[in-house]
Amino acid sequence: MLIDEADNLGLALQPNGRLRAVFNSGHRKGGTVAVMEDGRPRKFSTFAPVALALPDTMFGLPRTLSSRTVTITMERYAGQRKLERFDANDREQARVLDAAYGQILLWRDDLKQQPLNLDPAMPAGLRNRFADNWRPLIAIADSLGWGEKAREAMVIFAHEFQDADVKILALIDTRKVFNAKAVDRLPTKTLLTALHEMDDADWKEFRGIRGDQQPHKLKDSELASMLRDFKIRPRSIWPLKRTANSKSTKGYRRSWFEPVWAAYCPEDGTTAHASGVRGLRLASDGTGGRP
Repeated sequence: MLIDEADNLGLALQPNGRLRAVFNSGHRKGGTVAVMEDGRPRKFSTFAPVALALPDTMFGLPRTLSSRTVTITMERYAGQRKLERFDANDREQARVLDAAYGQILLWRDDLKQQPLNLDPAMPAGLRNRFADNWRPLIAIADSLGWGEKAREAMVIFAHEFQDADVKILALIDTRKVFNAKAVDRLPTKTLLTALHEMDDADWKEFRGIRGDQQPHKLKDSELASMLRDFKIRPRSIWPLKRTANSKSTKGYRRSWFEPVWAAYCPEDGTTAHASGVRGLRLASDGTGGRP
């Protein structure tokens, strides 16, 4: 499944939960969704490779779907190198494509003699869903003799994924603190203390943005570093009821976060038109089924 301009799908919006379920369930072999047909539920297979193209890929998907993806960030053309236009009628381009297609067919035939190893070795420390995302790619790379390079790429992507994910968590948990305290401004010390006290978070045992440090309490400099990517910086703030004896302190205002929260981690309840889902295959046993 190849989807361009996937940002127009509104995958993060609450009414589009069914569409998110289709994508999320297709992450593993045997994934299905139930659809009402003629008054009765029928299961359809959703397991398939999916490519979603959208701007700002690192933050443009719901967290449940983003955690199931391998994110490739593309850069805009800066004019520093020549780009070749793709032309389906160009004989040389057609020859190259035909050769690549032929190699794929030969590789497919080789798999009949030597099937893929569906549980290839993963780089040390990479596990859970992130490893699940890469396991089929590593299996294919191993069969083509590119396993070492693929694992090197996996480690690089793991660092980038950790970097992006922890910053989004910081935004989400900061919103929880502002909502719980019902204030429009927070000193940095107060915000950090509240983050450290969260039972369902790891800010008290923070391992760094890339997850490669010894556990420690999140520091004000680390919080500022993460928020800087969203153009949020600690500034001098004054108490709401300012007096002659009031003193300023470094902190954050809720208004600085609100447009960033809306862009990167919108809360449920946003309205949108529901998306239709068509073309699913009826699943007889959870692995495929007839068309």
